[in-house]
Amino acid sequence: MNLQITVHKTILDSIFTAIRSDSNLLNMNIRLNRHTLITSNKLIALWEEHAEKNGYLEDFRYWLFSIENEAMRFKQVSLKTECKAIGDCTEEDKILINTCHESDDKIIVGDLSSKICFQNRDLKFIKKVDFSKPPKAGITLTDIENVVNHRIYKDIFNIYETPLLIRVDKNKSATLLAQHLSIFLKNSKKVIIQDRYLPRDENNRKNLKEYILPYLDKNNTEIQFIISKKDGSKKRDFENFEGFKSTVKCKDEEEVHESFIDTDNFFITLGYRMNIFGARGNTNKEIVRIDRKVHS
Repeated sequence: MNLQITVHKTILDSIFTAIRSDSNLLNMNIRLNRHTLITSNKLIALWEEHAEKNGYLEDFRYWLFSIENEAMRFKQVSLKTECKAIGDCTEEDKILINTCHESDDKIIVGDLSSKICFQNRDLKFIKKVDFSKPPKAGITLTDIENVVNHRIYKDIFNIYETPLLIRVDKNKSATLLAQHLSIFLKNSKKVIIQDRYLPRDENNRKNLKEYILPYLDKNNTEIQFIISKKDGSKKRDFENFEGFKSTVKCKDEEEVHESFIDTDNFFITLGYRMNIFGARGNTNKEIVRIDRKVHS
């Protein structure tokens, strides 16, 4: 998924000085282009000054012009009169921090001092070395927990960037898994849920009610359940399910072997169906894959 990030001026060097042999600079370049850059008039002025000193001002201005009308890549904010930066910050630090405060995700990328990071703990500071790492082949619920609960942000991009492979271990927090999946369900107008065991397994239905439905908007989300024709007699049980506007589609048994949640923007494959959430709040061991859908 797309995150809103505010970057230190030196991070922009990766776009204009990257060489093919430097994989770290190329990784930063890829991340800069896949997330939303949050900026302000004052921050752009700092970037231009830095670009001029480093000999790429013309290229920088052309690049900025090329992205400034793309909502998913660029957003310019207005700074409030009140300074939100705390501690011994330079004027440049204050501009960077104040700009970041106007973003949704409150992420700053750059090597600021540990003291400034500690004093401004309401923001998420990502070091250059972590921003430049290649995506992980897969993440765990421990990785998610470190970012969400323990403020250890070195893997923050790995837990949100798609395609995303989550290796779910046994007896981990089902609530944490549900909360993370909810990010990819958010604001969906239509959700398709395929799980052939929903009509057959009470625990699967319980997990659906507890770990998926609470994160959908009952007033604005339509659900379509896909079940096996073998369970066609239970079709009415899932119509207008739990107060949602829901319909049911029946398919042949072999067609509903795979379990998934299909949202407006993402396709979530649940290897162990709703049973991945286990029982009594503890997960079962399985793999979840999340892919961003490409809209024509």
